Amino acid sequence: MITGIDTGLAQDYISKFDNSEPKTIWKLGVLSAHAFAYVGSKISDPTKSLEGMIEVVRFGLLGFENFKDKDGNDIKFKTQDKDISSHAYKLVTDNIIGIIPVDIIIELGGRILEITQLKEQAIKN
Repeated sequence: MITGIDTGLAQDYISKFDNSEPKTIWKLGVLSAHAFAYVGSKISDPTKSLEGMIEVVRFGLLGFENFKDKDGNDIKFKTQDKDISSHAYKLVTDNIIGIIPVDIIIELGGRILEITQLKEQAIKN
């Protein structure tokens, strides 16, 4: 049986680069077909691959825990409403994207793309 995906379902993820305690927990979700189509052209163009991964994270990051600023203060997760091709999305703000290290953006983007291709049941586990 084929079932629809739940784009609000989050999977906890800890970066392979996180050697500290407590760990930062990234809340990752699947991309809808429309979001995947939007980012697809950007991730397939090698000259825009980082830009594409930023967009993947912008769509697929649903929250985080224990993400700190340079002074050790908790960062509050924020989204902004954006209309793309007649579809309304809540995307991670530019301020948040701007402070996530590039290596983490690439890693999170890769994981979001990976879970987008999994069944919802696999995400729940």
